[in-house]
Amino acid sequence: MKLHAVVPVKDLPHAKSRLQPALAPDQRQNLVRDMLARVIRTLRACQLAPCSPSLGPHLVGTGPAHVAADVYPAATHSKPTLSEIWVVSRDPEVLALATQLGARALNETGYTLNSALEQARSVARAAGADAVLIIPADVPLLTCTDITTLAGALADGADLVIAPDEAEQGTNALGVWLSANLRFRFGANSFRLHCADAVWNELIVTVHRSPTLALDVDTPTNLAHFRAAS
Repeated sequence: MKLHAVVPVKDLPHAKSRLQPALAPDQRQNLVRDMLARVIRTLRACQLAPCSPSLGPHLVGTGPAHVAADVYPAATHSKPTLSEIWVVSRDPEVLALATQLGARALNETGYTLNSALEQARSVARAAGADAVLIIPADVPLLTCTDITTLAGALADGADLVIAPDEAEQGTNALGVWLSANLRFRFGANSFRLHCADAVWNELIVTVHRSPTLALDVDTPTNLAHFRAAS
């Protein structure tokens, strides 16, 4: 399985506006740069040490309107390899930083996050990917274990693997086979929307609940938790 990671990043002047009460504009931009660098370095570490499928709790769809209880399937697919890391953004500085850190820069041509991800999915498919991992730039506590688990779920037979935020409303990571019929629904309530779309399309779904991936830095409270964990 050839696996590509996609990291979408908003242009720096408009990034993390919800942190205005806590950070000045230049501080917010520096925070985004720092989080992006952390995410890329973690992905690069996994790229240099190929992922191995790992056993763990899988929530598996068993019908068009059902997600069942936890099971522990054995790995049945080939060992996944994280072969490319794409950073998609409209911001030239972000793209330059991505290249400097060893990722591939993709100039965003759309106007929404979901259109940017569709663009990246098409580019990854043309580059030979079998599946993609969507990893936002604002999950700085991401670990190689997270990547291994997400990749392993796809290798073990899931069509879709998804990591929710702490409130189980947003999507903090998503892996999907390119052959799966799934529309990107990032935004409000995206975790439930992604799961509902997957069930509707009779896809096998794995939910990865991770304390490191559950934290996305959007609010002053999130920022305090990140600083405490760093």
